[in-house]
Amino acid sequence: MQPLTDLVRGLETLNPFLAQHGFGFQSYENGQCTCGQFTMGTYINVRKKFIINYRLLIGQVIYQYDHSKIGHDFYLDQLGLADKKKAS
Repeated sequence: MQPLTDLVRGLETLNPFLAQHGFGFQSYENGQCTCGQFTMGTYINVRKKFIINYRLLIGQVIYQYDHSKIGHDFYLDQLGLADKKKAS
């Protein structure tokens, strides 16, 4: 699957949480880097940004808020969505 498709499906789960905290979707960015293809989705809340970065080749999702970065499993656990995690 293309990274954008995977990211869009993941954002459907996160959208209610982000909206509840005043974040609105801003944009997608697709590109290439040293670790292959990536897709980023960015949400904004006034001057705050929340960035979701999906890297296809290494199968990694990273969430970034300000200078903090966390992995996908940790984030879903903290949201109480552990049951939504895809089995590997």
